Amino acid sequence: MRKTELVEREVADPGFDPAYSTSGKVETVTVLVNVRESSVAQMHARGQIDDAQKVAADRLRAVFERAGLSGVKAMDPTRERVDGSRTRDSMTDTRLDAARELSVLARELGKIGFPVCVLICGDRLSVREMAQRMLGRPANKRELSYYGRLLRDHLDILCFHWGYKEARG
Repeated sequence: MRKTELVEREVADPGFDPAYSTSGKVETVTVLVNVRESSVAQMHARGQIDDAQKVAADRLRAVFERAGLSGVKAMDPTRERVDGSRTRDSMTDTRLDAARELSVLARELGKIGFPVCVLICGDRLSVREMAQRMLGRPANKRELSYYGRLLRDHLDILCFHWGYKEARG
């Protein structure tokens, strides 16, 4: 379990209504954010990824969770079914749409970039944990740097895909 590390952040006021605003600008409020909730939040707090990359990472995580892939467990055939209970409808329209979107993203990010992004953004692993899972052994400093750069590059691809950034050149 990760410890809590709270940091103050300025965010757009969720209760902002332009009809009642005198300035017409979106007002901000200061909130406390737990940067240890995920490695993406920690990287953003340290300035290793920018705001657009953070938004793209959070959106990928939301799609991953909507597809029902977060915390997936195998069925337990030994578990006794209780009379009157129904099986859960496993394939809803929302889950199918999210799975289709993940399929598009998998083609966009490629065979290496997609698993890296899914493990870090979706499964909330740190770069170190992800590298160890990919390599099958603890990663050295050079390999950690490589996977961190790979994540940032592929988050940029997601930013371009969703329109958070414009491609240069």
